[in-house]
Amino acid sequence: MTNSLEENHPDEVRIKLGTGGFLDVEGLENHMTFVIQGTQLNKIFTHHQNSLFNWNIRKFLKHGSSINRRIYETIVNSPETFYYLNNGISALCDNFELNKVNRELIIKRLQIVNGMQTIGAIGSISVQDYFSQLSKTQVLVKLTAVKQASNEKIIAGAIIRANNTHNLITPSQKQHWEEIYMTGKDHMSTV
Repeated sequence: MTNSLEENHPDEVRIKLGTGGFLDVEGLENHMTFVIQGTQLNKIFTHHQNSLFNWNIRKFLKHGSSINRRIYETIVNSPETFYYLNNGISALCDNFELNKVNRELIIKRLQIVNGMQTIGAIGSISVQDYFSQLSKTQVLVKLTAVKQASNEKIIAGAIIRANNTHNLITPSQKQHWEEIYMTGKDHMSTV
């Protein structure tokens, strides 16, 4: 985590969007939601490493984390399910521009504020050994430009906080969920 919003950032990241759609959201800030292939995320992580995470409140847990092992196993064993099983990535940047003709997205000063485990796990997979699997891996990305915002640091801080605030799951909630979804029993049903 950084001590200042002026830390080292990737000056420019270029992403080639696939043939699928993207959502250009109208709102207070310039925002775009899109899907990116695992091969491109691997390349971005390999090239930029820790400079992508200055604004992230967490650290990359590497393969010591059971979650990262599951991310890795999903990509290697069933990459086509990854999109459905993963929350994706939330990112901030100074600004971005999309060339709609060649579908190239140019992002200035990209920062991953949520999804560090996702991009880190994808970045640690060997493209040479698992190119086919990474090509089939699709990841949702929410990208918001904050540099032109009137209160840049306030907006960035609010987005970072909102993307990293989660309610804890209690043991009883987890047990109830497992009974319903893993065994098909619904103890709350009145029928």
